[in-house]
Amino acid sequence: MRKLTFRHVPILILLFLFVNNSIISQTVAGKVINSATNDPVPFANVTIVQDGEEKKIGVASDENGNFIIGISQRLPVELEFSAIGFLTRRIRIEEFSRNLEVRLSEDYTQLGEVYITSDKISEQDLKAPIETIKVGLIQLQSSPSFNFYESLGNLKGVDLTTQSVVINTVNTRGFNSSTNQRFRQFTDGIDNQAPGLSFSLGNIVGPSTLDIESVQLVPGPSSAFYGPSSFNGVLEMTTKNPFDYQGFSFTAKSATVSVEKDKSKFFNIGDNFISDVSARYAVAFKERVGIKLNASLLEGVDFRANNYDNIGPGEIYEQIYSIENQSINLVNVYGDDRSALLVVPRTISPASGEGGGFSSSALDTALVVTRQGYKEE
Repeated sequence: MRKLTFRHVPILILLFLFVNNSIISQTVAGKVINSATNDPVPFANVTIVQDGEEKKIGVASDENGNFIIGISQRLPVELEFSAIGFLTRRIRIEEFSRNLEVRLSEDYTQLGEVYITSDKISEQDLKAPIETIKVGLIQLQSSPSFNFYESLGNLKGVDLTTQSVVINTVNTRGFNSSTNQRFRQFTDGIDNQAPGLSFSLGNIVGPSTLDIESVQLVPGPSSAFYGPSSFNGVLEMTTKNPFDYQGFSFTAKSATVSVEKDKSKFFNIGDNFISDVSARYAVAFKERVGIKLNASLLEGVDFRANNYDNIGPGEIYEQIYSIENQSINLVNVYGDDRSALLVVPRTISPASGEGGGFSSSALDTALVVTRQGYKEE
């Protein structure tokens, strides 16, 4: 083996410089930046595009966007630059470079509208040992009933007694009646009991269908929350506040109460129409003061109380009191169903003639009398 002498040192240095220059010339270095803000894109992926190979070869940029990648194949090659939130970009490399600048554009994705809804039931109500039935605004608007109050009869376990168009009685426990004194009703926290009656007259003083937002029903006894008079249930009605529901709204609807027989008409849409017209306007000022105005007009015929058939003694068509029949009882006349026996005592008067004295009739006079009564109309 030959020894290395000083004359071989220059040859080794030239050989080292040639190999080092060859290694440096086989790399591509540069920086990845944001094209919109000129800020560096940290941890961007830099890969060599190789067709037909599933495994990708590449590096990642540092926190300042700088990268350096070695290329062992012949030029030209394609480099792919990608990062989260940016569009992927490919660059064709014709020569090796140490100061390559790559600009990536931000990627915008337009998402669809997202609606976040929640029931306005507090956590305390959810933990309460009572059942709560809540009907929201969409369910109330899609109800086939004439108004929202009549739709309560479609709920589970609810009995709705109708006395008239505007007076309905809600009950959730036991038998119902027209004077349900153990069922409480609130509108925005205000008790709807009529003074002197101790029960609610349906929705006669409540909100209109246009202004109602939700209805919450508590069936059965709930004395622990609403007092001892809430034995048959509680109905809470919540109206729309002017901050969330602003602007002008208007609604008009009509229906027929009854359809009478009429053979002279080929097409009969009915009689005794009922109509409901409501309007609402709400406005808010800087989320501090809210004003809303409601107006509602309900007009119609409930039923015609003009049945004057006699259901008492005598013929059905008898409507006039006479000596022969003093006990007429008409259907839609009140106060005529009670008769009384009136006895007129015999009369005593001074006798005429010379002898003087008194004379009297042989028998008392007995009459059957009754009041005439008053008509329902």
